[in-house]
Formats: sequence, structure tokens, C-alpha cells
Amino acid sequence: MKINKKMVCYIIVLLIVLVNVVSVSAGNHNGHVLVPDTRNNFRYVKLNDTQHKFESQVITFCKICHDVISTGKWQLVSTTNHSFGQYTNMGHNSNGTHTLKYNCTSCDYFKQTTYNCSGNPCQLPY
Repeated sequence: MKINKKMVCYIIVLLIVLVNVVSVSAGNHNGHVLVPDTRNNFRYVKLNDTQHKFESQVITFCKICHDVISTGKWQLVSTTNHSFGQYTNMGHNSNGTHTLKYNCTSCDYFKQTTYNCSGNPCQLPY
């Protein structure tokens, strides 16, 4: 079987076209094949004085160069009550009171409690 130069050229052109079609369908991205991956971001957002909401967001990025391809909308996962851990002692006030600040352990909500005290130094209420 005799293969001529014209046939070899047709085969080479066909292979080049096929390689380009495959690379485009795989997703060429910044000079490399796009390898998409996802991660989730999570956050707590204050709703009111008693509750916050827990939300998630899907981020799609290139696994090779880490460029962000798309950012999804924040989606509600759940709604829960604030939970308070330790307080911050805000100190003695000039009007004979003392203030404590309680921070929610999940979101940026805080509440303050002010109580009467007998002087400086103040006694914490028990």
C-alpha cells in the first residue's frame, strides 16, 4: 500500500484539528486545561436580637491555577439562636454601674448588661 505525501498531510491536519477540538471541549484556561473544583464558604449573619442565620456559598475555581470561575449566591442553611460564651468586662461606669458585654460565639451580635454596683472595684453579680 502506497501512502503519498498528500495523504500524510491530510492525516496531520486532521490530527491537529482533533487535538484542538479535544482541548477546547476540555476547557482551555490560561494556557492549560481547565480543571474545575468547588469549595464552600460558610458564614453566620445576625437576624435579630435572638437569632442568626447560617449560610453557605459555592465557589467554583480552577484546580491548577486557583482562578475563581464562578461565585454562587449565599443560600440559607439554617436559623439558630445566638449562643453566648464568655463576656468582656467593660468596667465601672461613672454613674455607679458596671457593664458586661456578651458576644455571640458564631456571629457579630453582642448584648450588654449593665448593673448597679457598690463602687470601684466592682463586684461581679452571682
